Amino acid sequence: MARTALLSVIPLAFLVSSGASGAAGNPPLEDRIRSLAEARLARHGAPSLSVAVVSEGRTAVAAAGHADPEAGIAATPETSYQAASISKLVTATLVARQVERGRLELDAEANRYLSPERWIRDRKGTPVAATIRQLLTHTAGLPVRGTGGDPIPLAGYLVDRLRTVRPAGQKIIYSNQGYALLGHLAAAADGQTFAEHARTVLFEPFGMNDSSFRPPGELESRLPIGYGDLFGALGGRVERKDTSPLVPAGGLITTAGDLARFSLLFLRGGELDGRRILRRDSVADMLRIHARQHPALDEGYGLGFMVRERGGRVLAWHDGGIPGASARLALDPGLGVAAIALSSGNAAEAPTGFVTDALELIGRRETEPARELAVPAESAPPSASYRLVDVLSDDLWYLNPFFNLEIDADGDRPVLRRFPALPPLDVEPLGPDRFLVRGWLIDGAVAHIEGDRLYVGIIEARRVAAWESARAFLAYGTVLALGTPAFLVWRWRGRARRQE
Repeated sequence: MARTALLSVIPLAFLVSSGASGAAGNPPLEDRIRSLAEARLARHGAPSLSVAVVSEGRTAVAAAGHADPEAGIAATPETSYQAASISKLVTATLVARQVERGRLELDAEANRYLSPERWIRDRKGTPVAATIRQLLTHTAGLPVRGTGGDPIPLAGYLVDRLRTVRPAGQKIIYSNQGYALLGHLAAAADGQTFAEHARTVLFEPFGMNDSSFRPPGELESRLPIGYGDLFGALGGRVERKDTSPLVPAGGLITTAGDLARFSLLFLRGGELDGRRILRRDSVADMLRIHARQHPALDEGYGLGFMVRERGGRVLAWHDGGIPGASARLALDPGLGVAAIALSSGNAAEAPTGFVTDALELIGRRETEPARELAVPAESAPPSASYRLVDVLSDDLWYLNPFFNLEIDADGDRPVLRRFPALPPLDVEPLGPDRFLVRGWLIDGAVAHIEGDRLYVGIIEARRVAAWESARAFLAYGTVLALGTPAFLVWRWRGRARRQE
């Protein structure tokens, strides 16, 4: 992101609608965003990107790469993708509509709308007074869980599964389960399934004709081949997950153009093409921070959206990631601009990087966070390893050592390392115990250190000893992998000598 405190809007003449040529000899906007997408594919190795930008009500779409690299089939702006957790924005919109209609109340306990077998309970089975607002802001205390698995219908999945891991209202824990429940509540209020509710209330009335919550297996011919691995790097071809159990949290299949129309709903205060889905005040409420992981941070959760409030400006966004797909949608309601990217690769840097580039292209410069006038070299954050808290469900406990953030040095510059195989992120000291992160899903986020905790974006991490770090566990694994065969050979030879 550009390192300036200036927010500016380039003249409207610089922006062009679909098919028009640029002002003052500039190429059409479609060509420029296609070039941005191609550059991100070349840099990060993702198979394809389908992208869109919106400004002052004008939309441009483009695509780069291949929907099927082996067959040489190109991606197009009309290519459909699994949008993963961008689904949560659709779900939050449908919930906000039911709040307006009086069918749901933001600060009412969710259990009020549920039969006892679907109540939110703690680990002891005691009912928990988590509210609709807390579910929307990921502060209900429910765990992460995945977005795929056995094709269980949503209503059946929710039976006797909702168990909190923290008290409601205590902290942000990103929860797919919470959004699955929200989708069920929004649809049940109208006596519909979630997929039917989204189609009749949002997709059909607002021209999102290529959007659906149908299982990916039913739309296989429209989807690109997905590539990736668990840690977000570009790996081999992946098998698609059935998202039926948690479809409101991650089951959306859509196009960049449809998400541009969805963005316009928010840029226009809840109205599009003469139809209204939400009041302006409801839209504004969704696009402000309701929950932060730490009071010192300038970003957190709105109602559905992640929100950064900095320098008098708001950036609202959401990312999506599932094996074989990644995505980002971001908008600035004050400037009336949005950018969307959908990818068939797991490397999140491709869609997130494109969105950053595209927002700058159409005139949005990120405001820099406050920093001390002179930041001495010793203000660089001290080297330490931090383990992410509450990001894995209990059944994936064995992966915990690899979900670390490590503050380190790369030559003379401080960096933030993720999984050891991934490139480090640049950090810029802002003052004692504060620094700015550049890159990945937390690009532009301010990090804050307090005691043994690191807070950045919606992430909380706990400091661990060097022997508990991800690199240490990789070393242990390497020694075990190499040493075990050697030990077995030594034992076999010793036994053979004794038998001679």
